[in-house]
Amino acid sequence: MPIRNPSVVRTIGIITRKGIPLSPPAEALYALVVREFRQEKSAKVPRKMAGREQSGT
Repeated sequence: MPIRNPSVVRTIGIITRKGIPLSPPAEALYALVVREFRQEKSAKVPRKMAGREQSGT
């Protein structure tokens, strides 16, 4: 039996060191990941990522 529209799920996270800002390329990657998650209605932004964006750190 053929598989139709299989669901693929992957957890993605970004780990940072407390008190150390991200480099410009890392900040750009972070912004890209958050933007892509927000565009996908079915994907959820992990709480730590959402909190990081709101606090601006």
